[in-house]
Amino acid sequence: MKCVGALCVLLLCGCAPAVPDPPPPLDEAVLANVRDAASRKRVRPLDAYCGDAQCPSYTVSAAKAAAEAQRAPQPWRRCLRAAVGTCGDLRFTSVSTALVGWTEYFNPTGTLVAAHIFSDVGSSYFGTVLSCVEVVVTDHCKATWPR
Repeated sequence: MKCVGALCVLLLCGCAPAVPDPPPPLDEAVLANVRDAASRKRVRPLDAYCGDAQCPSYTVSAAKAAAEAQRAPQPWRRCLRAAVGTCGDLRFTSVSTALVGWTEYFNPTGTLVAAHIFSDVGSSYFGTVLSCVEVVVTDHCKATWPR
């Protein structure tokens, strides 16, 4: 009985760890500025995607996607998607591995008009954010399953 009484005294006396007070709510103006800054960083000029190199053509990008499916899998890289297809009037190529990926969008003449890169920690759009629906014509990864 002494043990039960001692346990009750310990619990009632506040020997359990204190629960910290929640942080004060952020001011809505501060939150609006944070959201605005974040959205500006996510859409960058297409030149920033290509850097000093020439932007890839559709033909080069489609070959790169097909080659990605043939690479040997590693613990940090699996062929999840190596696709080509259409997105409205545009064509696209897309590669997704276990940690990173990219999608490039091309006009009918094969010129890069937009891109999207993504990873397990975030993503960026280049040129513009497109709202078309992607229709996969060929997914080269499926030809390599199972690995």
